[in-house]
Amino acid sequence: MKRTIPPANQTITNAEMLQTLEDLTSRMKLASSLGQQYGGNRDLYEALGYKKELTTADFWNAYLRQDIARKVNNFPVNSTWRGEIKITDGKDDSPFTKEFEALADRTRLWNKITRVDRLTGLGQYAILVLGFDDVQNPDQFRNQVTAGENRRLLYVHAYSERSVEIEQWETDTKSERYGLPLLYKIKTTVPGDMNTTRDLLVHHSRVVHVAEELLESEVYGVPRLQGVYNRLDDLAKIVGGSAEMFWRGARPGYAAKTRENARLGPQDKSDLDQQFDEFEHELRRWMRIQGMDIESLAPQVSDPSNHVDVQLNMISGHSYIPKRMLIGSERGELSSQQDETNWNQYIDDRRDSFAEPMVLRPLVDRLIAVGTLPTPEKGEYQVEWPDLWTPSEKERSEIASNYSSAIKSYSSAAGASSIVPEKAFLREILGWSEEAIQQAFEELETALRDEEEEARRDQQTIEEETEEEGEGSVQGGGEEEE
Repeated sequence: MKRTIPPANQTITNAEMLQTLEDLTSRMKLASSLGQQYGGNRDLYEALGYKKELTTADFWNAYLRQDIARKVNNFPVNSTWRGEIKITDGKDDSPFTKEFEALADRTRLWNKITRVDRLTGLGQYAILVLGFDDVQNPDQFRNQVTAGENRRLLYVHAYSERSVEIEQWETDTKSERYGLPLLYKIKTTVPGDMNTTRDLLVHHSRVVHVAEELLESEVYGVPRLQGVYNRLDDLAKIVGGSAEMFWRGARPGYAAKTRENARLGPQDKSDLDQQFDEFEHELRRWMRIQGMDIESLAPQVSDPSNHVDVQLNMISGHSYIPKRMLIGSERGELSSQQDETNWNQYIDDRRDSFAEPMVLRPLVDRLIAVGTLPTPEKGEYQVEWPDLWTPSEKERSEIASNYSSAIKSYSSAAGASSIVPEKAFLREILGWSEEAIQQAFEELETALRDEEEEARRDQQTIEEETEEEGEGSVQGGGEEEE
């Protein structure tokens, strides 16, 4: 049954008003307590110039203008969705599997999913808007999706929190959606006119709501850049300050000292100020000075790398991104391998706790419910992620070399098999599975049988050739006697 939700007549219920006031009060109390030390006598945030209340505009500005901020936001996203991800009910040729693959290609679905994940990090949430074919005009977006066989998905759009407002909430405590959005208001551009925007009311059944690192709320998550925002500020100060320090230090300052008994009138001082000003701004390359000595001031330039390193360590620790990956540098084979192992584990956890349950399954379940996708066989489907632990070509070569050296040393050591049996060596030392050991011994037995058979055939061939040569010799001798 199609359900139409009115635009709330631009009114707010008492419960919604009370909830809004409570949220604002809570945020104000939290913001005012940030940086308080010594019983409130010292405000650390104020002293260091940190913002106490951050908005989506702050995160967007950092993302667009700060290189490390963009890396912190995008790197886990790109690692999570990299490779071929498969949604299947267990059969590659089933209607469900084939239809999803066709839909994903047609709507560029994986690109949109990756984009909404990036946008989620720049706010408390982001949304995917599903454009079904039951909408004839923009006003019908506020209606619940009309479910039906072969309900076609035409397009998918991703929006960040800065373009979205939650217009209406479910306040019925008997509803399974209690406390969740019913209606979204999205600020969109008018097709063909990028300078004109309009508000579009969209029903929740046409929206996949994505939020990461949920705490008490089921709607609002923690922005990905929020925890490192102060460190990004500090990094900007250090890097920008070092550039300014070098700029000023590369062109040393000058001091003018009046000689003993020299006197300067008001006009002389005015002329001197003008000459120094023109010299500083490179409008003049020389100065005419009388009764004064000019001395060059020693520049004060220091290396900021240690200070930058401290900030990068803090950003790396919070974001789980190994520092060598954060700044794109190698720092030795051991650290490189360990960093990659830790990062792969983090991405595995992110797939299990966020990407699949909070993004993929809500999307696929919605498409099945409205009839866009057929029901999977046995009513279930699986998400098959690409293996993060597949060794590279270089790693496979190194593993093969290590295996060969270990087996060679074991096989050439006298009495080694009496101390550590062959299967125990493969299982305990090389870490082979029972299945791999069984397969290896079966293939070894097959190879030995083949070698024995080949040796038998070779021996038989030699014997036959010897018999033929003997018979030829006997016949040759008989002819000579005749």
